[in-house]
Amino acid sequence: MLDVPRPVVEFLARLLAAAHRRSVGTPSDSRVLGPFRQAVLVVRWFHDRGRVHSLAFDAAISQATVWGARTLH
Repeated sequence: MLDVPRPVVEFLARLLAAAHRRSVGTPSDSRVLGPFRQAVLVVRWFHDRGRVHSLAFDAAISQATVWGARTLH
């Protein structure tokens, strides 16, 4: 359960999908997490104040991937 309105996460997901991926030339389906799950991860990063082990476990990804996701611009 995330105490952030779904439209906020969806908006962030669209930003991730459009701006970031275009700027770095990331091909579709090459990420472990899709844009929506990345957006949830980023929102939880701020909400949970960086509890990397929990974020990684919940998203079924490595802690290194969480650290990489937090550096998205």
